[in-house]
Amino acid sequence: MDTNPYHIVVIDDERAMEMLFNAFFDKELSSGKIKITYLEEPTTFFDILNEDQIGLVMSDINMPVMNGYEFLDRLQQSHPNIPVYMISAYGGDEHIEKAISKGATGFFVKPFDFDIIKAQVKEQMNSMAK
Repeated sequence: MDTNPYHIVVIDDERAMEMLFNAFFDKELSSGKIKITYLEEPTTFFDILNEDQIGLVMSDINMPVMNGYEFLDRLQQSHPNIPVYMISAYGGDEHIEKAISKGATGFFVKPFDFDIIKAQVKEQMNSMAK
């Protein structure tokens, strides 16, 4: 049995996201079932990419240096099997369709329904365990 925690990477230039995810996943973090790494800049993701097995990534779309779509394109070229969920305060069909067409696994609109996020994380954890 794999005892390593399921590694989630959240990329968002809003620092409040870290507090929200920590609060919502408190039980899973405390028990060691998951590990969450927070990054404010997508380019730093590629520095940690080979340090751990990454279960999934949640990336904001609107960020200053590299936007979420550019990040998704780059990750799809090197590691297409890592599930990526795009997150944005701007929903709308055009953003969702663009993200999915570029290879995103899903799309979450801020403010989040964390029950849906938790269900998606659990689904990804279960599929990885198979």
